[in-house]
Amino acid sequence: MDNVTHTLIGVVAAGALKRRQPDVAPQALLWASVIASNFGDIDILIRSLGGDGKMDYLLHHRGFTHTALFLPLVVALSTPLGALVGAGSRGVRALKARDWRWIFLAALAGGFFHVFADFWNSYGVHPFSPFWDRWFYGDFIFILEPLLWFSLIPFAFREARTRAGRIALGILGIAMLALAWTSQLTGPWVAGALTVWVAAITFLQKRVGGVIPPVTAVALVLLAFALGSHEVRTRVKEEYRESAPSERLSDLETTPAPGNPLCWRLIAVSEDPAGAYIARVGSASLLTDFFPPDRCFARLGTAGTAPLQASTLPGRDWLHWRGEFRATWVELDGLAKEHCRVRALLGFVRMPFWLRAPESKGWIVGDLRFDREPGLGFTEELISDAPAERDRCPGYWPSWEMPVYRHRR
Repeated sequence: MDNVTHTLIGVVAAGALKRRQPDVAPQALLWASVIASNFGDIDILIRSLGGDGKMDYLLHHRGFTHTALFLPLVVALSTPLGALVGAGSRGVRALKARDWRWIFLAALAGGFFHVFADFWNSYGVHPFSPFWDRWFYGDFIFILEPLLWFSLIPFAFREARTRAGRIALGILGIAMLALAWTSQLTGPWVAGALTVWVAAITFLQKRVGGVIPPVTAVALVLLAFALGSHEVRTRVKEEYRESAPSERLSDLETTPAPGNPLCWRLIAVSEDPAGAYIARVGSASLLTDFFPPDRCFARLGTAGTAPLQASTLPGRDWLHWRGEFRATWVELDGLAKEHCRVRALLGFVRMPFWLRAPESKGWIVGDLRFDREPGLGFTEELISDAPAERDRCPGYWPSWEMPVYRHRR
């Protein structure tokens, strides 16, 4: 998730604890929770440390800092930092043992919810590493979800203790709502629904108060998207049983459009009896009268790097296939065997595609989940065929499982 959402979740977690112990330093609770809610993303500094650049980032972001083993360190650092920043005029020395216990709990809640929220989308986490290096994907929340923002901002606004804090949160809410009305990712129907939603949550926050409105709102948002994902996945699996009975569906990724649990981008990876690797990219609508599937996910129309061809499966009134990537598992196995950097990259890549690099002796390997522009984008890596490059591995290579092989025959 984005750090605005992480921060707002930390604010609500601190608010819930404050209501259990109102005499504990509230600002210390708040800061400990907010710091811990963002601490895991310290791994973004990998990009500024040189080394192997993009490869290091792909292999290490949401790596060790997003594991249960790292959580005690998050708590150990966020607890004193939160107390130091939030103790105010009382000073840290004025805090009692009971205060420290609740500040500790605030940091623990913030650190836990950071990893839990990152699980919701399709990027993935592996919280049990190094004991279990499997990736876990929620596949039901877009990485920037305005319904979560508007569920949490009203609470944070009322909890703000300073006029400057309320002004900042008010500007943030207005800016996000303006973005919803102007972005092609949402459209007028979704923007209108978001406006009604934030108005309703603001009203409830004023009338009911406390953490019940934001917690209830977030629970409803997560439930709506989880049910939408389940419905889309069920339909796609049935579609494969009817239209491609000889293919074995090995993985299915679903991502909703921002603010809209009725529109979904999907990527389906399958294998046929001849050993073909088939990855199909498409979109699905659960309310076709308002959201036609071919226009359901705006970013799906963006030209990417993968050499997609026309889908061999038919579309439906609720399902639009943008195209498919076809190759063989033997070819992918050979690339992984010959190139150390491909093996390393497959520790992150879930829906791989590959093609010969133009005018060079090498390959471009990427991930269909993030194939948003032509050329070497977020995940695309240029793999050289030069003998000296074949064994050039990243300096430190974590032992994440290769997700593309998890369900292979």
